[in-house]
Amino acid sequence: GLNNFTDGPLGRGFDFHRESDFRIGTGISRNDQFQTLVYGYFKAKVAGVYQFNTDNADDRITFWMDLDQDGVFETTGENGAERITWHNATGTRTLEPGYYRVAIGHNEGGGGARGRFRYQTPEGAGPSAELTVLNLTHADQYGLWFADGEGAIDTTYPGNHVITYFVYDSSGNMTTVKRSIVVEIDPDAPVITLLGDVEVSHDLGSEFNDPGVTIKDASGAELPADSLVLTITRDGESVDKVDGNVAGSYHIRYDYTDASNRKAIPVNRSVIVADTTPPVITLIGSASVQLPPGAVYEDSGATAVDALDGDVVVTVTSSSPAYGPMPGLLKGGLSGRNNTAENNGMYGVEPLGPSIENIVWQGNYTFVYSGQIYDADGVLSFREDIDDAVWLQVDGQQVLDDGGWNVVTTKSLELGRGGWFDFELRLHNASGGAGQVTAPGFGWDAEGGANYIAPANTDATTADLFRTHGPLAGTVTARSESIQTLTYTATDAAGNTATLVREIIIKDDPTLPILVLAGEAELIHEAGATFEEPGVTVEDSRGNALDASKIVKDGSVDVKKLGVYTLTYNFTNDKGKAATPLKRRVEVVDTTAPVITLEGGTPLQVTVGQPFVDPGATITDNLDEGLTAKVTLKSSVAGLVANWNFNEGEGEQANDATSGLTGTLTQFDEPDQAWVNGKHGKAIQFDGVDDFIILPASEKLDLDEMTISAWVNCEDYAQNGFIFEKTTNGALNTQYSLFFQQDQLIHRLVSGGNLQDLSISATINMDINEWNHVAATYDGSIRSLYVNGELIQSIAGAVTTNKNPNGTSIIGAFGSGADFFFKGIIDDIQIYNRAIPEEEIHNLQKPVGIDTTTKSVKPYELIYTVSDSSGNSATATREVIVSNDSSPPVITLEGDAVVTVDLNEVYEDLGATALDDQDGNLSFLIETNGTDEIDTSEPGEHTVTYDVRDFSGNAAVQVTRKVIVASSDPVDQWLSSKLPGKSAAEKALDADPDNDGIPNLLEYALSGDPLVADRNIILPVLETNSDNLSLTIVRLKPAKDASISLKAQVTTNLGATDGWSEDDVTIKGALQGVNQSDLPDEKPYATSDYERIKVEANTAKTAVTEGKQFLRIIVEKQ
Repeated sequence: GLNNFTDGPLGRGFDFHRESDFRIGTGISRNDQFQTLVYGYFKAKVAGVYQFNTDNADDRITFWMDLDQDGVFETTGENGAERITWHNATGTRTLEPGYYRVAIGHNEGGGGARGRFRYQTPEGAGPSAELTVLNLTHADQYGLWFADGEGAIDTTYPGNHVITYFVYDSSGNMTTVKRSIVVEIDPDAPVITLLGDVEVSHDLGSEFNDPGVTIKDASGAELPADSLVLTITRDGESVDKVDGNVAGSYHIRYDYTDASNRKAIPVNRSVIVADTTPPVITLIGSASVQLPPGAVYEDSGATAVDALDGDVVVTVTSSSPAYGPMPGLLKGGLSGRNNTAENNGMYGVEPLGPSIENIVWQGNYTFVYSGQIYDADGVLSFREDIDDAVWLQVDGQQVLDDGGWNVVTTKSLELGRGGWFDFELRLHNASGGAGQVTAPGFGWDAEGGANYIAPANTDATTADLFRTHGPLAGTVTARSESIQTLTYTATDAAGNTATLVREIIIKDDPTLPILVLAGEAELIHEAGATFEEPGVTVEDSRGNALDASKIVKDGSVDVKKLGVYTLTYNFTNDKGKAATPLKRRVEVVDTTAPVITLEGGTPLQVTVGQPFVDPGATITDNLDEGLTAKVTLKSSVAGLVANWNFNEGEGEQANDATSGLTGTLTQFDEPDQAWVNGKHGKAIQFDGVDDFIILPASEKLDLDEMTISAWVNCEDYAQNGFIFEKTTNGALNTQYSLFFQQDQLIHRLVSGGNLQDLSISATINMDINEWNHVAATYDGSIRSLYVNGELIQSIAGAVTTNKNPNGTSIIGAFGSGADFFFKGIIDDIQIYNRAIPEEEIHNLQKPVGIDTTTKSVKPYELIYTVSDSSGNSATATREVIVSNDSSPPVITLEGDAVVTVDLNEVYEDLGATALDDQDGNLSFLIETNGTDEIDTSEPGEHTVTYDVRDFSGNAAVQVTRKVIVASSDPVDQWLSSKLPGKSAAEKALDADPDNDGIPNLLEYALSGDPLVADRNIILPVLETNSDNLSLTIVRLKPAKDASISLKAQVTTNLGATDGWSEDDVTIKGALQGVNQSDLPDEKPYATSDYERIKVEANTAKTAVTEGKQFLRIIVEKQ
C-alpha cells in the first residue's frame, strides 16, 4: 500500500528488468531479499476465455484471481484453482462478466531481479490480439484494472458506497479524492415480503412449490402480482424454474415495479435441491435369530432400494464373525531386508492378492503375503522382476529365491494334483529404488507356460485364485450365550446412509432342532453333469431323527452355467422352533475338454487323382455348443495367404484355395487347351503373346513381409515375362513383383516411386525345358532369391512397400496386362505373409495341403484342435492316405489258437504273420496293444488280439488267440471256480469272503461254499449221549486231494498246549459203519468226492479222572 501501480518502470508497464525497476515507486531501498505485492480488481467486460501470463521470473512471480469472488485467494476455490500462474507459465480461465479481485506477487532472494505480467482478453474486452503487458496508461486497457472499489454502484439495495478518484501529472504525482454515495429506501416504494424460509432444503425427485411472496404498498395494501419478476439461477446458470428433479443450488430473486415505476427492494430465496433420503434396507429372513453356542449363522442377506438410485449395494458387519477361508492374502510388514519372521498381518487382508503396483515401498523392509493359491491341475509357473528381491514358497516347495535386483527369475511347478496350495510370498528391499522393474513385477501363468500376468482374484468377494484364513463376511458365532449383531449399511450416490441391525441371540436351547449336512458343505461340481443333492437330515438335541420332508431348501444349481451357487436349508418344528439354517456352496466348474469325433474315422483313404474332401469332425462339450475345430496339416508351412495350384484342368477360372481370390484367364485363344500337365497335377501354359490371368483386388496381398513361390518351365529364360505382380492401381511397378527380364530373374519392391530390385542370372541357375522352383522372400530387412531350394542371392535393406487393398494382381504379364507376357508353364503359385526361412524353403516345393496326384509315401496328418469357453482344449489326429490299394493284409497265427498256461508260468506269445499283396510282409507292424501281456498269477481266460494296417490304411481282419491260465492244484481250481472275479486276497486260504467264520480252507475240506454263510451245516456234530465223546463231520476224500490232511486230537486240559494226543482218538468211516447217505454232491458213496467220518475219543467219559474231555480237528494243506 505504499504506492499505486500505473505504467511501471520507464513506462514499460508491468515489465521489471532489474532491481532498480522495483525500487521506483515501491519504497524498496535494497537489491536482495525483498517481496512485491500488487493487488486490486480486474473487470471482465464480456464472457469468454482470458489468458494470463507471468514470465522472465527472477526469482519467482505468480498471479492470483478470486474466481469465486468470495474475497479469499484459494488454491482450490469453488470455481477452480485461483493461483492462475506460477513462475514462467500461462493460465487460461473462462470468466463471466464482473469484477475479480487479483494479486501479482514477486519474490527476490539474491542476484538479479526480473518479472513480467501479460494478459489477453476476448475481442471487445481489452487487448485481444496477443499477450500484452499490463499498462494502465494504454487506451485499450482503460477501465479494466482498479486499485480499489467493487465496480458500479448497485442502487438496488440501501447502503453506503465510496468512489475514489485518482489523477496523475506528467511526473507521476498522484492525488486522490473520495466521494460517499448513500442509497436510501424510498418510503413510497412497494415492499416484497418472503413467504416461507429464506433458505429451503428440497428433496430431489419431488416437485418444488414456491411458497411465494406478498407485495404491498406503503400503506400496507396488497398490490397485484402481475409485475413480479423472478430471476432464477442454478449453480450460477440461468434457468426457468426450480426443478425438483435436478440437483443443485438454486437462487430466486424477486423484483417488483409498481405502476409509478417505483422499484421494491428485491428479496432472495436460496433453494438447495439434493437427495437427502437414505435407501431403504429390507432384511431377508427374520430380524431376530436364535442359535446355540458354537453354531455359525450365515447371513440370509438384505436388499436396499433408493428412491433415485434404485438397487444399492449393502455391506454387512458382524460383531462376532466366524473364521474360515476368505478371498485374498494376509499382508504383513517386517523391518529389515529378507526378514524371515512370521507374517504379522499388520496391513490386513488384500482381497485381490499381492498388489505389487500399489505397494508403498520402503527401504530395508520386507512385505509378506501368505495364504493359499488355487490351480486346477497343479501345473503353473511364476516370474519375478522386483527391485530388490523375491522369495516364494508354494505347497512347501521353494519356488523363487532371488537376491539380485536386476535379475529376472522364472520357475515352473508340477505339483501332481489340483486344488488349493499353501502360498507365501516375500518381497524385500535394502535401500535405494524399490518396486517392479518390468511389468508385471510378480507374474504367474496358470498353464505353466510363459504368458505371465499379475495374479489376482476376479474381484474382492471371489476366492478363485487366492484365499486366506480370516473373518467371514456375514457370519456370526459365539461360544457363550450373548447377543450379537449383523449391521447392514447402504449408501446412495448422494452419500445418504441407512443402517439396519439383525439380532443374533446366542442361547443354549435344547428344544431347537438341528440340521445336519450330508456330504461336504462346499462342493466342486463338473458342468453339464447332473447334480445329485447330497441331502440334509434333521434331528433333535438327543440325536433322534425328525421329519426331513419338512426341510425347506432355497436355491438351485444350474449345471449349464459356471459359478458358485448357494443352497440354504431351513427347518421349523411343530412348535415353531427353527433350526440354525445351513448352507451348502456348489461351485460349477468346467475342467472337461471337448470331445472330437472324426467323421469317417482314421486313417482315411483317398483314391489317387481324386480331390480330398475333409469329412469334418463333430465336437461335443459338457458346457458349450456349436464348437468347431481348427484343422491344420502337420508340417504345413505357416503364413499362406494365397495359392493357385491350377488343378481345375479346364475352364476360365483359376481358383485360390486359401483366400478365394479367383483368377480369370484373359486373352487365351482356347482356354481349355491352356491347362496342361504340371509339376503337381495340372498347370497353365502361357503363349508369351497376350495371355495372362487377372486377380481381384485384396488387402490380403498388401504385405510388409512376404514369400512368392512358383514352379516354372520354359524353353528360354532369357525373356521378358512376369510370373506375378501385385499393384496398387493396376499399373506396372507400383507394389511388388517377380519376373524375368532378359537374362535376369528379378524380385522387385516398390517404395514411393523407387524400385528396389534383387536379381540373379536365370540362364545360369535354371534348366530349360525342366521344372524349376523359384522363391523370393523379404523379411523386412533382407531380400533373398532361391532356385530349386538353394539360396542364390541375398541383399540387406529395409523397404516400405506401397500398399492399396484396391489394387489388382496379375499372373503372366505386368500390372496392366499390356506387356511382358510370360512364355512357358507356371504351376502352384504360393504367396505367404512372412519370409519363409532358408531351412523351410524346400517345403514350398510340395503342393499346399494333401497332394492326391500321386500315392503318398507316408500318411498325411490332419490335426484338429478345439478349445471351449473355459480354456479346456482337445486335439485329434486323422491320417490321410492317398492310394488305390483297397486290399487288406491277412494275419496268420503262429502256433495254436487256444493255449493253456500253468498258474504263475511265464507266458510267451508265439506271435503272428501279416502278408499284403501290395506291401509284402507286414508282420513287424502287427499290434497286440498289450493283450499279449498275460497275468498268470490268477487262473482265468485271456484273449490276445492281432491287428495290422497296410501302408494304404487297409485294416486286416482281427485275429485272436485264447490263453487259458489254469492251476493243477485242486484247491486253486476250486477257489477259481467258486470265487470268480474275486481278488487274490479274497481267495487266500485263510480268507472268509462270506463272513461266516469259516475260512476258505475249511470250506474246501469240509464241503462248504465260500460265498454262503453255512457254518451250521458243515461244522462237526458233537455227540455226548454215548459212553465216548465223538464228533461227526463230512470231509473231502483224501484220494481226491492228498495235499489236505485231517488230524483228530483229544485232551483233558485246555491249558496244557502239549497235552493234545492223536493216539487216544479213533477215526471211523464207511468200513466202521458210519452212515454215508446224503453226501453234499448228492452222489453215492462209491462215486462221491466226500465221506462222512466219526472222530471218537478212546477213553470213556466216565473213565476220565480229570472229569472233562476235549476233542479237536485240525485241517492242513501241504
